[in-house]
Amino acid sequence: MTKEEILEKSRKENRNKDIAELEVINIAGKIAYAGGALLCCVISILDWNFTKTVNWACWMVDFGMITTVFTVKYIRLRKRHELIFAIVYFLIFAFSCYGYIFGLTGAA
Repeated sequence: MTKEEILEKSRKENRNKDIAELEVINIAGKIAYAGGALLCCVISILDWNFTKTVNWACWMVDFGMITTVFTVKYIRLRKRHELIFAIVYFLIFAFSCYGYIFGLTGAA
């Protein structure tokens, strides 16, 4: 195989996507997860200090996004650990939904 044939095969496999750009997007996504969790912590601390309540809405959104990411990763990659993480995060998401709904109704 010549160098040109190898490059052409690589382009077809990667569908002409820029590998460096995909890596940057991947890293940015991981940083965004951490930033979102940190922001939820700050919001929760502020809510607790001022109102003595937990802000379930921000946790619901945060864990809902992470659940979606792991679900899509499982569907695309079919890796068992992605499914396990999706289920765990879904359970945390469901608990956050429960807290949010009962906070709205005043039952919590």
